[in-house]
Amino acid sequence: TEGVKSRPYMNTRMPRFGGKQVMGELAQQLINVDKLDNVISVSQTEPERKVKAHGRFLAGEDALSCIKCHTFGKYNATGIQAIDLTTMTERLAKDWFQAYMLKPSNFRRGTRMPESWPGGKSFYPDLLEGNAQKQIDALWMFLADADKAAKPKGLVRSKLELKATDRPIIYRNFIQGAGARAIGVAYPEQTNLAFDAQNCRLALLWQENFIDASRHWTGRGQGFESPLGENVLPLHDTVVFVSELVEGQWPREFSDAQRPKFKGYRFDKDRRPIFKYQIGDVTIEDQPIPVVQDGRPLLKRKFKITSNGPQKIYYLAAMGKKVNAKANSFAVDDRFETALSGVTTSVLKASNGQSALLGVIDLSNGSAEFEQTYDW
Repeated sequence: TEGVKSRPYMNTRMPRFGGKQVMGELAQQLINVDKLDNVISVSQTEPERKVKAHGRFLAGEDALSCIKCHTFGKYNATGIQAIDLTTMTERLAKDWFQAYMLKPSNFRRGTRMPESWPGGKSFYPDLLEGNAQKQIDALWMFLADADKAAKPKGLVRSKLELKATDRPIIYRNFIQGAGARAIGVAYPEQTNLAFDAQNCRLALLWQENFIDASRHWTGRGQGFESPLGENVLPLHDTVVFVSELVEGQWPREFSDAQRPKFKGYRFDKDRRPIFKYQIGDVTIEDQPIPVVQDGRPLLKRKFKITSNGPQKIYYLAAMGKKVNAKANSFAVDDRFETALSGVTTSVLKASNGQSALLGVIDLSNGSAEFEQTYDW
């Protein structure tokens, strides 16, 4: 009805046929007569965030290289300028997309679109069980974020991509999701984090590529930069340590007495930062340490707590709609798992209606140590 320009690289435009009073229900009628038979239902077992990360990988230069031919929002393709990837899920029906991706030539003879799953087999057997339908579904889920989807690898050649090789590197600047006083840390183990020094909290975790510093290191350096890598996990944005609960619930905001004061950081012998902050008369040393378990990158945090006198404080380890206890850990909204050692744990309701996983820290001797591990 509006003559949409879905293919701006073509000289011929789709004509405008008029409004609904002219076209009636033609669009729905076309859908009704063109239904696909034997549509396969796809069910993913991994969290949505991870599935989207797989889809982003498939679209990028290290996998199917969709961006070599297709534009991606405002970004041109590196080769021919085929139809925009960020409009796919708006324009197409999902079942048609699934079938088309398996064998494009069945739908369009002579197409340049390659058969990326020849014979229904995947080139990536370790990705989503090597299941072609699940991988195509992951690509669809990633593209469903449209212009808000993270940029696939290779779409933009970063001018100043920072990489940790033999030692960690620190990046202090405006990081999206971690605030204006963010401290980004990249570890050689391809694990990255952003610490919010304003509120003394671990804000983000992600894997692989670290960050593009060109926004902040050229020109006036304005704005927030997002993580460059995969599997970005935002953590709770609220007070982390308190000395008392409010009506048996986790508070939503800081009281003046509980407002943390950032005291900087120091390095261990491997140049891994140890963050230090203070709440009242309680001092916290917080050291994130990347570990690799069964080939998977995890993150461990080691806490050292000291106080001027005996007391009990509470630590917010995780928050989500659902926090479920497992054998040796807790699952949080099916987004990640976390384990605590050295403290007593409990789960209670937070003031925002979510569930809070707490560590109860006994400072009767004036000090305590405990650890938390993240698997995402």
